[in-house]
Amino acid sequence: MRQLIIASIPLLLITACDDSGSKKPPGADGGAAGSNAGAGGSASGAGGSATSGGAGNATSGGAGGAGGMSGGSAGMSGSAGQTGGTGGSQPSHIISVAPGAQGLSGTAVEAQQANPASQLYGTQEIGDDADHSGAPGTNGLYYTNVNLGLLPADDLDAVSAAHDTVFPEPLYFSVRNVTAQADGLPTTEVRDESGASEDPGDVFVSIGALDATGSGKNQLYSDEYRMGLQPLAAGGSPKDNVNAFDLDVTQNSRLYFSVTRSSQGAPGSAVAKVAANERGCTLFESDGDGVNRVTFTCDQLGLLPGDDIDALIAFVVANNTPDDVWFSVDAASVGKSGSAVFLQSSAAEHPADVFASLGGGDNTLLIDEASLGLQPLGSGAGQDDIDALAVRGNDFDFFWYFGSLTPPPPPPGAPPPTQFTSGPKRHSCDFADPRDKTPAPAQDIRGVRAQLEAPDVARLFNSPNAPFGPALSLPGIPYGTYHGGQATPGSIAAGQYLHVSIKLRGPFPDDDPGNKFFQYAFVLDRDGLGTNNFTASAPCDADFFDGTDRWYELHTGGDGTLTLTVTDAINGTFTDVTPSSGTIAIVDVDEIHFFIPKSELDAMGADLSKLSYRVSAFAHDGDYVTNWSGGVFPGLSEPALKLPL
Repeated sequence: MRQLIIASIPLLLITACDDSGSKKPPGADGGAAGSNAGAGGSASGAGGSATSGGAGNATSGGAGGAGGMSGGSAGMSGSAGQTGGTGGSQPSHIISVAPGAQGLSGTAVEAQQANPASQLYGTQEIGDDADHSGAPGTNGLYYTNVNLGLLPADDLDAVSAAHDTVFPEPLYFSVRNVTAQADGLPTTEVRDESGASEDPGDVFVSIGALDATGSGKNQLYSDEYRMGLQPLAAGGSPKDNVNAFDLDVTQNSRLYFSVTRSSQGAPGSAVAKVAANERGCTLFESDGDGVNRVTFTCDQLGLLPGDDIDALIAFVVANNTPDDVWFSVDAASVGKSGSAVFLQSSAAEHPADVFASLGGGDNTLLIDEASLGLQPLGSGAGQDDIDALAVRGNDFDFFWYFGSLTPPPPPPGAPPPTQFTSGPKRHSCDFADPRDKTPAPAQDIRGVRAQLEAPDVARLFNSPNAPFGPALSLPGIPYGTYHGGQATPGSIAAGQYLHVSIKLRGPFPDDDPGNKFFQYAFVLDRDGLGTNNFTASAPCDADFFDGTDRWYELHTGGDGTLTLTVTDAINGTFTDVTPSSGTIAIVDVDEIHFFIPKSELDAMGADLSKLSYRVSAFAHDGDYVTNWSGGVFPGLSEPALKLPL
């Protein structure tokens, strides 16, 4: 807390995302379309293993219901359909496999070997058991081809539930084995797994900024063995290939999906009615009731007939209609002229890239393959092709620092999280009584994260339905978006931004804070030089801004009005530079997000390899002492935080 007229607190925050449509879906009860349809296990049943239930016979009759996950596979359509086992706990993840998959013994994939690629499976088994030393995992039948309006021989190529995750970090993905050469960049776990020809059945997680220009690595999130899939065939070629997946799917969630070019769809379905050369690049949706519909056409996604979507994430704000989709395409896709897919395909880099589209006839490059630790198609060393994509809600990536929040278990194989001291915090000035207090929930910092990224500005800020655009369509009170003088609402420039994320223990103070004044700040030392920083002195010898030279502040006045200010505090001079700043600040209930353009950091002479920072939260009754609450994170006696470069 800096007690100057120009001082409010700088704060840049981006949270680990709100709940992304991420609970566990129950298997539906038995199908009602025919009196003899096989009945799947009920969601509430106390069933046994995931393969103990019998499957209905695939003969004529009504459509069977989807099976309860731990109660065996669904009753298939048929007049003589048998009953699936009783359901138990539901899947954490859903997967599809490529044609020819065999599955481990006793799994639903094994039971569906005749036509494995048109079914959707569920599994609760996740782990990075790359050496297969632990117990094998299993999987159950989640949706049949009948549920999705497909034919048995169709190939489900990409799938996504509806996600309302705002800032998806990290990214989960799988790859297709394109050549016999090594996959992934050196020192990544895609490369490690490709040495055993196992990477197509594995799920990996990104390490590093999701960026169109950066470089990153990846880590094994789940080995195929833990999901009940076969790791190797005779002769060393991969046996099972994860063709699509999603994580923590919401109960009864609508699913969005694509199929391969050769798929036909059930008679009368939307898939069947779409022109054959457009089926691979059309996005469909289904509620698992045997019906599918077109969500976006090839043209709306900036694709051409003959292109193929082979990985998908659907972001939905409201009305079950995606406001934005992230996708990848296969190596034979070319994209509409002028689109990002077209430009990347011209450079032979597109199969491992991630693109974004708002459904307006174009697409943009969102994540370059190098940011995921993957190789471009034309690299000569190997050919990488993303085959599945997913995000999850309430996810903390590798770069969070934790305060009062108990760190969640890290992803398999990830390093342990860093946690700083929590509990009572010290007031900046020695005249406060008491000087040490436990912060109130709205000033208790649970976690912090800062990283350079290239956000999807169209989806977040500029589109008509952007959650932080002029219309402010994201639900949540209190919340709002605040801009520096160079950040134009609805026209936020693309490029790299510093994301600093702060998660609070309670909601940000709303628009009626009574007599409270609030300060939330992100403060940094741009160059690692202590000689040009602000230095605290008595009686406020523990000033939260001590040892820093640039302040980004979001604060409230007595009338509850929020204000964003940016202050240069170098060499003992304090200058309001808000008019020249392109910073964006976002408040979303218990999260505060700030985006600082990298160009702004460059212009101030910041050395990102030396930059260090702290964040703070503070409340008072107007005199900085009465009814005060807050603290600085990490504490002034602890090392300031660094950016993960």
